[in-house]
Amino acid sequence: MPCLDICRVEPDQPYVLVTLFECLHDLPHPVQALTAIHRLILPAGAVLVADMKVADTFTAPADTVERLMYGFSLLICLPDSMSTPHSAATGAVMRANTLRDYASHPCQISSQSTENRPDACYPLRAMQKCGPSTASYDCRSILPVHLQGVGMKHMKHSAREMQLLLRQHHVLALRRHPELAGSIRWKARTGELKAVLPGIYAPVAQAADPFVRISAACAKDPNGILLGKAAAKASFWPELRLEHVEVSYPHRHAAASGFLFRQRLVPPELIVEHDGLRLTSAALTSIDLVLELGGAGIDEALRTGAATLSQMYQAFALTPNRPGNAARLWILHDSRDQPWSEAERLAHRLFRSAGLKGWLPNMPILLDGRQSFLDIAFPRERLAIEIDGYSTHRLQFESDRARQNRLASHGWTVLRFTWTMLTQEPEECIRKVRRCLAIARASRVSA
Repeated sequence: MPCLDICRVEPDQPYVLVTLFECLHDLPHPVQALTAIHRLILPAGAVLVADMKVADTFTAPADTVERLMYGFSLLICLPDSMSTPHSAATGAVMRANTLRDYASHPCQISSQSTENRPDACYPLRAMQKCGPSTASYDCRSILPVHLQGVGMKHMKHSAREMQLLLRQHHVLALRRHPELAGSIRWKARTGELKAVLPGIYAPVAQAADPFVRISAACAKDPNGILLGKAAAKASFWPELRLEHVEVSYPHRHAAASGFLFRQRLVPPELIVEHDGLRLTSAALTSIDLVLELGGAGIDEALRTGAATLSQMYQAFALTPNRPGNAARLWILHDSRDQPWSEAERLAHRLFRSAGLKGWLPNMPILLDGRQSFLDIAFPRERLAIEIDGYSTHRLQFESDRARQNRLASHGWTVLRFTWTMLTQEPEECIRKVRRCLAIARASRVSA
């Protein structure tokens, strides 16, 4: 049989019973061995130690058995144990109090009798042989009769606890829940769980989910900070497509597929917590995305109210001398009329370059008891400009038409421009706006 280091054993599932027959006194580091065993067994499991039958205390002259044990110890057990540095040097004469000291040393394993307490936590059972040549043991008087049932009960309890943790955090991290390590690894080996990152597991069907991967990145290191798209998706932009999870850690971590690990210094005032996750503020996140998404991150943050333009300028001022800051500043300046989409941003740009005055972006209006926001409005002329992009507005087709009817019934003129119109026929769009403004102003003068 192969020889294994008990301190490195990773079982498929926790053990109900671990036995040590005539071996603990030979181990150079018995406390470390018991500590490792403590990690491997169920809370309701047991450790059974059977060793040489010696007297509880030293007496002289010793009887024949004790003299024989000292001979074994001097010539075999002690030399073997002491061949390892820093050995405990127990020897064959391991008295009951010595075992109790080992069991209760740093790992707090109870050595008290638990014959009437089958639900006791991590009991250590010790028994001694009737004599040096006895080869049989009666374990029935030592093991609780309901041990197997207790183990199954614990497994069911662990499963319920894992389900609760998954609902709360999306992942199971061994670092956070060492008491569930055996159950988690067992479910991973049976195909129920999958490692998203080393030591962090999720149900197989959900392991590729972006929010699960985000949770895994944060569970990897409590000091991690979500950046870029991951920060946006976890907070103000859940619809954003996420190719990889970008996160900053204070220390270097090994690369992992689908993740980008950085070592970036983020000002503390620009770090927020959202649903238990640490991430960059919406203001910083939106300007971080400029190099990848242009002004789309700023537009979404403004549309959802996650950040104001003033907060974005403050975040920019707190992160100077970064590559790409010139582009970020230009986009911030281009956002001065606070667009809510890339199409609106283009329309604002066209209106400014055409010298049109008197318009307001995203103007709130109350019609028939319902509040709406007009993409661009000339309130004096009662002219509304609706910008139909390819994402947000397209999903609101029905409500947009109902809003247009309400506007018309209250004397508003509505023009609708698409992205194609704005990009391919910008002059025609401006001409139509000017014509409608002229008609509205003429009607007002004649009235």
